[in-house]
Amino acid sequence: MHSQNLSYAFLKEEIEKQNRKSNFLHFETFRTNIKRVPITNKFWSKYESKVEILDEKKHQDYLHKIEKSITETPKDKYSEPIVESHVYGWIKPFIDYDARDYELMNHPRISGDITRVGEKIAAEKSTERPKYSGVPFKLT
Repeated sequence: MHSQNLSYAFLKEEIEKQNRKSNFLHFETFRTNIKRVPITNKFWSKYESKVEILDEKKHQDYLHKIEKSITETPKDKYSEPIVESHVYGWIKPFIDYDARDYELMNHPRISGDITRVGEKIAAEKSTERPKYSGVPFKLT
């Protein structure tokens, strides 16, 4: 790929320049991703691949954080709704709602003479065919 004439310093500088442009990030520490449950140990890590230096307290703390994040809901985490979607269901209703209560479910439509005429006009407009706006026919 590279010719033998190029010096090591030149190649090293070229590789470092490419790495700067490619946005590769090299991390020395590991921060737990609580949203994902780990399946296996990280065998490629130079710190966590050795089983004999496993700290049992840190391991149990990590497992506890994962279990807590899975079971917690926004109501458990925050004292009040953070986003608009949290508002629904956050506060308990003032009355106990019974689905069998027919008066709450079925609101009869109150209509008078004026509303009936307006409904007829709206129905006629919705069924009315639009005027033909295509190419005109010419009989010769």
